[in-house]
Amino acid sequence: MMQKAKKRSKLRHAEYDDMQSIFDELCAKSRDGEIFNNLVEIIVAPNNIMLAFRNIKSNDGSHTAGDVKGWI
Repeated sequence: MMQKAKKRSKLRHAEYDDMQSIFDELCAKSRDGEIFNNLVEIIVAPNNIMLAFRNIKSNDGSHTAGDVKGWI
């Protein structure tokens, strides 16, 4: 049986990309009832894009065969 590789670091991707503080702040404001109208700047921030890429790439399903021509 194949064993999964051990994680190299305990640091989460969001912390690595300095996004965790932003996420924590949004969560706290949301709990206080704040309504957000413009999150596009956070969504398209380069660090958030890299975070999304790392999370998708680390997903076991990302290593399956498939055609990516339509995605690029």
